[in-house]
Amino acid sequence: MTHAIKWTQLTFGIELEMVCSVKHPSNTFRTSSSTFDTVRETVLSQLRDVAGVSAQLVHKNGNESELPIQYNSKAGLSSPDDEEEEDPDYTLWGVQFDNSVDYNLDDIHAMYPELPILSRYNGQDRIAMARPRYEMVYHNPIEVVSRVLRLADARTWGREIQRVLKAVSCNRLRPFVTDTAGFHVHIGLGDHSFPLEAVKKIGAVVVLAERTMDLFHKEYRRDNKKNIAPLITKEGLARLTREEVFDKIMGANDLDEFLDIVNGRKVHWNEAGGKEELVVRWRYYKVNFTYLQPDDPKGTIEFRQHAATLDYVEIQMWIRFLGLLVVYASAMDVRVLRNILVSSADKNGIIPPIGFICSFTRDEPVARYYLDKIGVKLIVVR
Repeated sequence: MTHAIKWTQLTFGIELEMVCSVKHPSNTFRTSSSTFDTVRETVLSQLRDVAGVSAQLVHKNGNESELPIQYNSKAGLSSPDDEEEEDPDYTLWGVQFDNSVDYNLDDIHAMYPELPILSRYNGQDRIAMARPRYEMVYHNPIEVVSRVLRLADARTWGREIQRVLKAVSCNRLRPFVTDTAGFHVHIGLGDHSFPLEAVKKIGAVVVLAERTMDLFHKEYRRDNKKNIAPLITKEGLARLTREEVFDKIMGANDLDEFLDIVNGRKVHWNEAGGKEELVVRWRYYKVNFTYLQPDDPKGTIEFRQHAATLDYVEIQMWIRFLGLLVVYASAMDVRVLRNILVSSADKNGIIPPIGFICSFTRDEPVARYYLDKIGVKLIVVR
């Protein structure tokens, strides 16, 4: 089967969202935009000097495209030329501001009581000062984005990610993960595109097994309609039977039709009051397929549901889980896939976890890790 994907073909990247609180002794007040620079520059320094990885600062413009920022240690940051936008360099780690992450200062103080007593602040400024030392504390949500890594090179990426986690988990940054922060994983095929048949099978799995996969995640990451909306209850699928959902996804004739089904389009009203459809996909679902579009430099499937974490075991297990799911879903016979996703689900749409895990991971350590999360014991007959 030409659409089957091999483990050795897979590449991946990760996004670690968090809030960092950086102390900056100074008697010079900095504007809100400058605080972003202070926090990101400090994170960048940790990645380069402590983790020993090549890294860049990345800027998200108003359209959420990602652009590299030129960094000069003496001059500081300079915004990219709007007329000459470039794609980020995915051979480097990146640090960018993330305005999707909310936080509460009281929670940060509870975790880091050694921080100076904070004064009130107005508007959007994330600055707090302690007198009489005039020690400023900058709080900003940031996202650390990995370079493209090869899934089969587990020793290489494992060590690299552990160094990065150690570099950001320090008193200099005081990282804090909130309920709105996530740990996102992008799965790709390097310079190659996903075969359509493989994409449809993976899509059928993540839609119809969504309620089963929910069990492996924290409750607040299950039905968050802001940034990780459910797929199974989206418009166009919610009223269909499981058989109809499966047939609709597998019946897509091309990638565009598939994306219409799972991620949809953004629609807005034009100035004349008419309805105008934009070919702009909505990506804020638990799984985002929009980066598979031919004009997108990523070419990945983005898994967005996992809660933010700085725990290496949790991170590497989820990476392995997703890689295995992509491999085994893409290789599975359509009739077998239909039977697992449609016939074996209960009235709540949950597929028996052991059957799901054994079908789509076939890896004992990964199976044990996720079944333990839900109190199910795996017994292996040798």
